Amino acid sequence: AVQILGEGEWALRLLPLLAGLASLPLFAVLARRVLGSGPFALFAIALFALSVPLARYAAEVKQYGLDVLVALIIVLPATAILRRSLRPVGIVAVALTGGLLTLVSFTAALVTAGVLISVVAISVERRDFVSAVTGVGLAVAGGAAGVAYLRWAAPPEGLRDRVAGAFRAAEQSPAETASRYLQLTGAEFRWAIVASGVLALAGVIALVLRDRPVFWLLTGPFLAAFAADIAGVYPFYQRFSLFTVPIALLLIAIGARAIWDLDIVARAPALGLCAVAAAGFVVHAGDTVAHGPQWDSRQDLRPVLEEVAAERQDGDVIWIYPAARFAFAYYADRVGLPAGPPAEGIEDPSRAVLFPEPVTSAPPDVVIGTPFGTAEDLRADLSALAGPRPRRVWVVFSNVLPLEDESNPEGALFDHLESIGEWQRS
Repeated sequence: AVQILGEGEWALRLLPLLAGLASLPLFAVLARRVLGSGPFALFAIALFALSVPLARYAAEVKQYGLDVLVALIIVLPATAILRRSLRPVGIVAVALTGGLLTLVSFTAALVTAGVLISVVAISVERRDFVSAVTGVGLAVAGGAAGVAYLRWAAPPEGLRDRVAGAFRAAEQSPAETASRYLQLTGAEFRWAIVASGVLALAGVIALVLRDRPVFWLLTGPFLAAFAADIAGVYPFYQRFSLFTVPIALLLIAIGARAIWDLDIVARAPALGLCAVAAAGFVVHAGDTVAHGPQWDSRQDLRPVLEEVAAERQDGDVIWIYPAARFAFAYYADRVGLPAGPPAEGIEDPSRAVLFPEPVTSAPPDVVIGTPFGTAEDLRADLSALAGPRPRRVWVVFSNVLPLEDESNPEGALFDHLESIGEWQRS
């Protein structure tokens, strides 16, 4: 898109947009395949269409919307294979598809691993040991290839060093993990999260009792994602786990159908839970349309940098949070700011001005912060900007993740400013 249409924002956002648009019909096919053509499939499709996080990453220059599309491409044919007799040819075809898609989405490896987990589990239940051995063999081969690929493609310090604070699956309580995750699906307020959780749990129970192949297929990617988080390979946290949201929405709809089918008395609670869950999605979508996106972690740098450019004075220094350096490099010229150090590689110190180092002369116009350290590193960064004469420092945060010591970067900044104020008052 960039080569054909140029480097404008519309061209950059084209691929995520197309991925988001393509995901909806694929999810509709998957929902009808799992839930039939009745109202509960429509309920799942409506939740998908109203999900603000899914819409958000269809509009941002991020890979997470593409992750969703890739997950659907892998899971959709797997439903047909798992519900019929398992054949090694079909298993190999799904595994190869997932392997090829790993070239465009890291999460394709997790979804493929989840499908292979389901293949092995179902094969063992059916005493189909040929398929089970095929699944295990492909999982081992795929895991080895994945490790080799990550070592070749990943930066020297690895993904864990970049997003150390995002690996939380083993540290949070199950209730906290579930609550944060259900917010990611699009449910906004507390009771909608509770209703969605109850329905998803009912869906899991119903599948265990009635449809084991679909149970393993839908839970397999979650098992692979949690294992990857615990192993420090890929975090199951916030937007990183967006690729599993379509599966969660299916579980919610399956749970609603299961409660509805219990008996006539259970239909009122089923409708009530569906209404409360759907209300959370509708309220979130409506509020976003009316007032604009309200994210916990703001990442739309352009309006921030336009304000900085309008108010900046000669001699001011701009400190950039390391995760925002690429966006800053893109927007700087467009809003009239100095471009700063090149942004070809975060881990290459020769290409960026990295602190903390003693400042004996005036610092450059733009400083890229120490990559993803601790709160103490952040304070050292800012302290290093103190020079022989007073100057103003603009501190720009975007795409913020918890630091290695679990502290919040913005909170560490305010603590540092408070300590400066206390020192001046003393």
